[in-house]
Amino acid sequence: RTGPGGAVTSSPLLSVPEPQVSGQVAIGAPLGGAVADDGGILSNETAEANDDAPNDMTLLPAVPTVGDGYYFGHASSWDWLELRVGTAGIGTWDIAWEYWNGSSWVSLPDAVDGTAGFRVAGTRLVTFSRPGGWAQATVGGIAGLYWIRARVSAYTSVVNQPRGTRAFAWKRQ
Repeated sequence: RTGPGGAVTSSPLLSVPEPQVSGQVAIGAPLGGAVADDGGILSNETAEANDDAPNDMTLLPAVPTVGDGYYFGHASSWDWLELRVGTAGIGTWDIAWEYWNGSSWVSLPDAVDGTAGFRVAGTRLVTFSRPGGWAQATVGGIAGLYWIRARVSAYTSVVNQPRGTRAFAWKRQ
């Protein structure tokens, strides 16, 4: 597009609604657990999720399948995820955001994914309504945390594997 005076204006590649959390008093904390799931093989990436080394979080496997995903856990229930996506993914897949209710993984209420399924780089938010009935679970040998997961619900292709740099759990005060 051409803007005033003939300058070129940019337009975003993706139309992603940005979650709104401004004006709220909250505390951000490192994750108590971060686990990558590649075909049922769970890899503890807690250290990687809590440091600033670029692209050391495997948000999706190089060739994901339905059911693969990434788990984010914290010691107390929390209100939104801040995720620093270092490398945006390119490909065709869908992500379902879920939480553990004590007996099964169910849809995270009112989830708004500012990462667009890990396809947008930079510091992004995943907001949701804190679930009633959210229960602690053990994931990848890490016990006693409140977990959410980003699960691949449909997959066709990946051209560029999404990688993360750091994540935080935020809790309203």
